[in-house]
Amino acid sequence: MGRSHLDYAMAVWHPYKIKHKITLENSQRRATKELPCMRHLSYIEILKLLKLLTIEYRRLRIDMIEVYKIIHNIYDQLSVPNLLRINEISQRTGNRGDSLKLFTQRAKLDLNKVFPIRIIEPWNSLTDTVVT
Repeated sequence: MGRSHLDYAMAVWHPYKIKHKITLENSQRRATKELPCMRHLSYIEILKLLKLLTIEYRRLRIDMIEVYKIIHNIYDQLSVPNLLRINEISQRTGNRGDSLKLFTQRAKLDLNKVFPIRIIEPWNSLTDTVVT
C-alpha cells in the first residue's frame, strides 16, 4: 500500500530539491523498519531482503521507460514532449550518430526538473543493448 503511494505518478511528479528526495526515501525507510524482524538490519539490507529498490532508482527507471516509449512511438506524438535525437541533427549536418541518442538541449535556466532536460544525460549513458 505504501509503495504504491510513493510510486504514484513518478513520471509526472519528480522532486528536484534534495530535501524532498530525502523525505520520500525516509518514508520508505520508516515503513520498512516497521517490520518486526527487520528492525536490526540496515536500510540497504532490508531492501535486498524485500527485493525492493530505492525510490530514486525506481524514479530513474520509470523515466527511462517513458523515454523508450516516446522514442518508439508507443504514445500519441501530439501528447508527448519533443525529444530531439542526434540522428535528426546528423541528417541536417551530415554527421554520423547513434540513432537513439538524444540531443543535449541548452537552457538558460536550471531546468533539471523538466522531463526532456533531466532525462538526456541518463538516457545517453545507457548502453545500446539496454536502449534497444
